[in-house]
Amino acid sequence: KATVSKTVDGGSIPSAPATFQWPSIKPITGQVASPSMNETTKNWAIFLAASACVVAGVYGFYHFAESALALRMLIVLAGLAAASGVVYASAPGKDFVQFARESIAEGKKVAWPTRKETIQMTLIVFAFAIIMSIFLAGVDAAIGALISWLTKRG
Repeated sequence: KATVSKTVDGGSIPSAPATFQWPSIKPITGQVASPSMNETTKNWAIFLAASACVVAGVYGFYHFAESALALRMLIVLAGLAAASGVVYASAPGKDFVQFARESIAEGKKVAWPTRKETIQMTLIVFAFAIIMSIFLAGVDAAIGALISWLTKRG
């Protein structure tokens, strides 16, 4: 039941539940729920196929245990390359490649520090870390001495 507030001139203002409109519910038809459902299924199938490529590469690594290590590593790399190719066929795979390209382009725009600046900042960080470790060792020793004094163990 909706509550109603009275205004100064005697009119009424309905509360929020009285003004809420339910969204329209469409009847179920014999059609597929949405095209994105088919796309999701396709992407999962591609993901499973890529996983099978990786598993095949790892299986080959252990199956050919008597072979040279270089050959076994090539088998694993071939499985990873096949999985990468399969993943690229999916929409998320293509989105990832586009993201990687844009990230590389943004990385090229960054003003990176010079070697001298990098060394200076590294030395500052090391110096700060050493100073903080000495400080914290002192605080630890002081708290330990205080606790020993309070508990009369010292």
